[in-house]
Amino acid sequence: MIYRQLILSLTLCCLSYLYGHTQDLSYKHYGIRDGMVGNHVYHAVEDKTGFLWFATETGVSRFDGTTFKNFTVEEGLPDNEILRLFVDSKNRVWMIPFNNQVCYFSKGKIHNAANDSLLAKLRIHDNILHIFEDNNGNMFFAGSNSIIVQKKNDQVIYKDSVDGHYFFIYALGQDIKGNTLGFIAIDTISTKVHKIYIEADDIRIKPDESINISFKGNKVAHTIINKNYFFYTDRKSDFDFEKNLIIDFTDPLKKNDTITTPDRYNSISSFGDSVLSLNTGKGALMYDLRSGKYSRTYLSNENISTTLIDHENNYWFTSLENGIYRLYSEGTTNVKLSTESNPVNAINFIANFNNKIIAGNEVGDIFTIDQLFPEIKRTIIHQDSLYNRLRKITFYNNHYYFLRDRTIHRCDADFSNVVEVANNKLGLTYKDVEIDASGNFYLACHMMAIKMSQEGKLLEKLHQGRASAICIADGGVYIGTLDGLIFVNAQHQSIQLGKQFKVLKDRITQLLYDNGVLWIGTGNSGIVGFKNNNVVTHITNKEGLTGNLVRRLYVFKDILWVGTDRGISKIQKNKNVYAVIQQYTINDGLINNMINCMSFYKDILIIGTPVGLSILQEDLIQKNSSCKLQLLNIVSASSAVYPNDGDIVFKPGEKNIRFEFVAISYKAEGDIRYFYKLSGLDKDWSMTKENFLLYPSLPSGNYTLEIYAINKFGIKSDLLSLPFMIKERWYEKRWVIALMVMATIFFSWLIVNARVARIKKIQQAKTETAERMAMLEQQALKAQMNPHFIFNCLNSIQQFVIEKDVEGANRFITGFASLIRQTLDNSGKSYITVAEEESFLHSYLDLEKSRFEDKFDYQITVAEAIRKDQVSLPPLLLQPYVENYIRHGIMHKKEGKGQINIRFELMDDYLVCQVEDNGIGRQKAAAYKQHNRVNHESKGTSLTGQRINLMNKKRQSDILLDITDIFDNDGNIAGTKVTVRVPLLPLD
Repeated sequence: MIYRQLILSLTLCCLSYLYGHTQDLSYKHYGIRDGMVGNHVYHAVEDKTGFLWFATETGVSRFDGTTFKNFTVEEGLPDNEILRLFVDSKNRVWMIPFNNQVCYFSKGKIHNAANDSLLAKLRIHDNILHIFEDNNGNMFFAGSNSIIVQKKNDQVIYKDSVDGHYFFIYALGQDIKGNTLGFIAIDTISTKVHKIYIEADDIRIKPDESINISFKGNKVAHTIINKNYFFYTDRKSDFDFEKNLIIDFTDPLKKNDTITTPDRYNSISSFGDSVLSLNTGKGALMYDLRSGKYSRTYLSNENISTTLIDHENNYWFTSLENGIYRLYSEGTTNVKLSTESNPVNAINFIANFNNKIIAGNEVGDIFTIDQLFPEIKRTIIHQDSLYNRLRKITFYNNHYYFLRDRTIHRCDADFSNVVEVANNKLGLTYKDVEIDASGNFYLACHMMAIKMSQEGKLLEKLHQGRASAICIADGGVYIGTLDGLIFVNAQHQSIQLGKQFKVLKDRITQLLYDNGVLWIGTGNSGIVGFKNNNVVTHITNKEGLTGNLVRRLYVFKDILWVGTDRGISKIQKNKNVYAVIQQYTINDGLINNMINCMSFYKDILIIGTPVGLSILQEDLIQKNSSCKLQLLNIVSASSAVYPNDGDIVFKPGEKNIRFEFVAISYKAEGDIRYFYKLSGLDKDWSMTKENFLLYPSLPSGNYTLEIYAINKFGIKSDLLSLPFMIKERWYEKRWVIALMVMATIFFSWLIVNARVARIKKIQQAKTETAERMAMLEQQALKAQMNPHFIFNCLNSIQQFVIEKDVEGANRFITGFASLIRQTLDNSGKSYITVAEEESFLHSYLDLEKSRFEDKFDYQITVAEAIRKDQVSLPPLLLQPYVENYIRHGIMHKKEGKGQINIRFELMDDYLVCQVEDNGIGRQKAAAYKQHNRVNHESKGTSLTGQRINLMNKKRQSDILLDITDIFDNDGNIAGTKVTVRVPLLPLD
């Protein structure tokens, strides 16, 4: 590593020798424009959670890697000018203002003497110069001529003299045993090491006679007490200057050291037991205590006040004029070049052939760097035109070939005899070149892709149209165009691969063939690996590529390096899978993210950009990034709740609850994703890049907010879990809800009960009314039917009288009287038995047969399966149809004798009653009635139909009525059949 650093230093010296250039490591600068409270910075510390604190002349700034949080007198500082900071074991950040007060930050606010009772006890009367905490948790506040101790139990004790003499403290610290020590001068006596300890209610100060150190104090910033060494000045009198700084090691086996006081010396910063930073007006000088030598100077043009190394090993430098600086990496050095004739820093192409580095710039200058970098040997080609930049360097047949915009030059291996070849007679602008085994050029040009001899003879036009890249591989030529990738095979056939592979339809910027894989750089879609006529991998920014616009491809030791407009990506193959394993950007020290070219010398990566060179040594780049997630604040619409105050409880109905947090990762520079889930509300994790979450409205209840962060390097933070509660409203309390539920149930029961009672009452009234109406209607129908029948019978008797048939009249009257008695008995019943119905029909038909002088016969048949006395049916159900047959069928029958057949059968759950006649049929009877204008209308059948409808309203099983015509073999009407199906059970 030392050897590489030496080579790098020599390289930079050589570049400086020939070129007027500047070189330095790369830094990130922060100031007022980035949100800091001020640019004049006195001191810096890192607290235990990872925040950086900066003391300025206009307030204090806290930095989380992305944003600054500023504190001034408006936030509680006693004074805006803060000189020094200190972090104690409780993570309180103590601040020493210019006036004679102290304050500290804790739990989200500045604590001062006005709002903190402990600070009010201190009663400070002079300027505080030091703050120190011993192993027992006692806080020491050293002023110019006094010391105050706030004990662990919050008791405050003072000391303003030693044996009646005033004293001055220059530094406080501890030895290896944990004793508190101080550089203390008593009266005018020289400064010596004293032990400071607490005895009851007193502060004891005694010289440590075992330590032989004596000097005249001058500046507090020039002294350090460390368990490993004492650092002090060699000043012996009030009139001397600090010519030297002394390092007195506590280990007697180590030899003490003397450092010449640097010019414009400001302060000393120590790191562990081996490194010091001497902060001066000419940068920070790093001094190695092990070697006794300066190792490096940082920011040589800045007035540095202090140096800090954070938990990620980032170097921070505070300046007295220009804010703060963070060193990106010691493994990256940047060089800005400019020639004598042109102030051009851009490097267009770099190549390494046989450990010889050749580079070219924007204006076409081509120069060499020797294999050991002792010097830039010489410029091979000076610019001959402002617009003839270097495009590519390639090596063939022991010659270098330089492709520029409009010319191709050939150079011997020893960089002699530079000649122009392949004279550009066509006036083409070259973009890329490949040389085949015969020495012919394959050129990608602004108008076409061609094959040309070294003499400039056009051998073949490969493609008509703008070409940006070209590569000889797979027995043909690949050509990159604005419309995708084209392959010209050995048969001179042009194949547009974009038609087969959508990803190859994009603008092509770079082509590189390596180990059987054609690597394709695109203008918008990252890189594509193409092998055996198939896409084997496609990598974009979603897979970790720095950018999708590819500007350069380079292979070194089976690693693919991809330069984009946003930095460099390192891609490696592992088990047939290509993946990005590292990224390098300006955050790692690169001079610019726009990558023009790359090349390696040994393990040193040399990068050309539009603004100069970056020289990168991977093994020196610190990648120990971390990701510390911290909760900043919780704010609601009506209040602010700091999380360390105990349980987080919001009042009922709280709105706009905002959780503020940050992941501290300085190397990531804000490129951080936050994942969160609110248990009780969310089932899945969500992601945001904002460092706050806002919940406009949440129901009452208990919640737990879980958050973790992942930085751009894939480092995951610890899980932050925040349980909180939103109090219930008065009407959400359990006893209130229970009471309301009970009341609701009770009143609902009252309402439902009243409603049910009312419905029952209404339904009962409706039922009674319906039954009454049905009964009345049925009685009315019966009343209408019985007079009709009686009227017909009286007509028959009258006919006997007219015919003077006294015997027939007597016989008819006897039968009529019997029928009237049966009719009266049956009409009062809801149901009668089949036996009763059979008897009634016999009486009726005998009477009618007598009246019509035996013009018809009848037959009543009851199936044997029917128990006549137990099967019932409604009364007078069949008689109207029998009557209708006799009146209309017999009276109008011209030929033959009438016949009525009545049958009772059982079918399924029905009593089937059938009445058949051999009359003229319904159609002829109706025609006859209309022709003869019969005024009398038989109501028996219609009334029976209405009775059946009324009875069906009260039943689950309906009485079924069917009236059909009977046809003979010739299709003529031969009678009528009436079928009535009465459910067996239940009939009532």
